[in-house]
Amino acid sequence: MSNDDFKESELKHIEMIESVIVRMGQNSFAIKGWTMTLIVAICGLSAVGSEKNFAIFAIIPIIVFWFLDSFYLQRERKYRELYNRAIQHEVPTLSLDVSSIHGDKTRYCKCILSPTESLFYCVCIATIIAFIGLSEVQTLW
Repeated sequence: MSNDDFKESELKHIEMIESVIVRMGQNSFAIKGWTMTLIVAICGLSAVGSEKNFAIFAIIPIIVFWFLDSFYLQRERKYRELYNRAIQHEVPTLSLDVSSIHGDKTRYCKCILSPTESLFYCVCIATIIAFIGLSEVQTLW
């Protein structure tokens, strides 16, 4: 294998890892979009119907989306670490195996509690709870 072929395969490896990182970010963005759509739809349906507490059922899928989004964040962080290792020539060329990557930032609970995840999903849950509280106050008037 010539030196140019080796450099080209390393470049392809880096590009493959970058594409996985971009895809993980897109998945996370899509999940956040679905979460917002769910909140609007549930609150809209609850506002029209007579049962205002129907909105409480939106909390369950929001928590599921939170866990799924955190999974994608964990994978993205692992691929970022793989990227850093590939740049430093510490992994075999064209390997996308992240099973051996462990660290504080790549722990699942760290991803669930990361500011971007916890802030977004806690605000979503608080919105649902506030909506239920407001609809209860309105029925009292």
